[in-house]
Amino acid sequence: MALKDPDWEYTQGGVPFTTCAAVKGIPQAECEALQALNTATQGSNWTNHSNWLETNTPCIWYSITCESGHVTSLSLGFNNVTGTIPSELGSLTNLTTLILSGNQLSGTVPSELGNLTNLNALWLTQNQLSGTIPSELGNLINLTGLSLEFNTFTGTIPPALGNLKNMTGLNLRVNRLTGAIPIEFGNLTSLTSLDLSGNRLTGTIPPELGNLTNLERLGLSGNQLSGMVPSELGRLTKLTELDLRINRLTGIPSELGTMTNLTKLDLYGNQLLTIPSWLSNLTNLTTLDLSNNQISGIIPVELGNLANLTYLYLSFNKLSGTVPTELSNLKNLTGLSLRYNQLIGISSDLGTLPNLTRLDMYSNQLTEIPSELGSLTSLMSLNLGDNQLSGTLPSWLSSLTNLNQLDLSNNQFSGEIPTNITNLTKIADAVQYLRQLRTSGRLKYWVNSAQTGNLLKNVSQ
Repeated sequence: MALKDPDWEYTQGGVPFTTCAAVKGIPQAECEALQALNTATQGSNWTNHSNWLETNTPCIWYSITCESGHVTSLSLGFNNVTGTIPSELGSLTNLTTLILSGNQLSGTVPSELGNLTNLNALWLTQNQLSGTIPSELGNLINLTGLSLEFNTFTGTIPPALGNLKNMTGLNLRVNRLTGAIPIEFGNLTSLTSLDLSGNRLTGTIPPELGNLTNLERLGLSGNQLSGMVPSELGRLTKLTELDLRINRLTGIPSELGTMTNLTKLDLYGNQLLTIPSWLSNLTNLTTLDLSNNQISGIIPVELGNLANLTYLYLSFNKLSGTVPTELSNLKNLTGLSLRYNQLIGISSDLGTLPNLTRLDMYSNQLTEIPSELGSLTSLMSLNLGDNQLSGTLPSWLSSLTNLNQLDLSNNQFSGEIPTNITNLTKIADAVQYLRQLRTSGRLKYWVNSAQTGNLLKNVSQ
């Protein structure tokens, strides 16, 4: 007769749960911490609560991992966990991973989580947590990842987080944090990603961030940061993405020209006055956004050296002169947005950009458009509205057969609409669009063409 495995009940969870005093596999205090979590967050309503408080072996409860007789991982992300985080979780001192992201947790983060000094990852993303970030989290010296984004935390960022020198990722974006960026963050030299976007941070960008030489992504957008970008950031030569949009920054120093690994530079919505020519050093850039600043003068010809650019956004500034010929070197460009400036002309060489799908020059001072733009057969969106264009509609528009958006409104066109404009079959509502072109009776309509007659008769109604 075969002998029964003495651990069978433990491995199979065959004994029902009664109290934490009777559980097997972990200490009673750790079980009580899990029980407190279940009670505080209505565990019976979780999407998956398999085995929780059903067996006397917590190590087989859903989301629990144990090693050497202790709970080492608790991962309940995106599991409809509601309620509050109980302070008893601070008893799980062997935890290396705590993930509660994507739930509906509310209330504050208990300071007792600062007891979890073995934690490598703490993810509380996408909840409804509020209050201040406890400074006790600065005790978690083994932490490599801290994610608290998409909550409603208030108050200042605790300087104690600067103690977490093993962290590679820190994400506090989209909260309601105020005050300055702690200079202590300059101690986090292992960071590869730092994101503080979407808060209410004020003051200047601390030069100490220039110590973070392993940083690959820096996100500070959507705050109220002011002053010059510190020259010390030029030491961040591994940086591939720098997002500083929607702040109150007044300038960017030439030292940033050493960031030759940058692929994205976003300074939309600041108070910049010029486009520095040294940007041409950033030859790996694929996206450059300087829109919605106070930039005046001409577009630097040096931007034509950015051969990898796919998106160039310079809208909502005070740029003057013509769009330079050198931009025709940007053969990878797919989007060029120059709306709301004071530009008076477009170089005909822009017609050689084979991949351009969007050209937006709405609300400038253009008086003519070169016919070479008819070669931009990849264009899907062309916006030349609110300029000073006059004469007849250009016949070359019919060559742009991939257009699905075309705006020529608020100009001074006159004469007859070319019959071949009906080649633009991808424009969503050609009838409505042609009606919009009939401004102040300046345009006449062909009605005698078999090909266009019905359409243009509809327009004239």
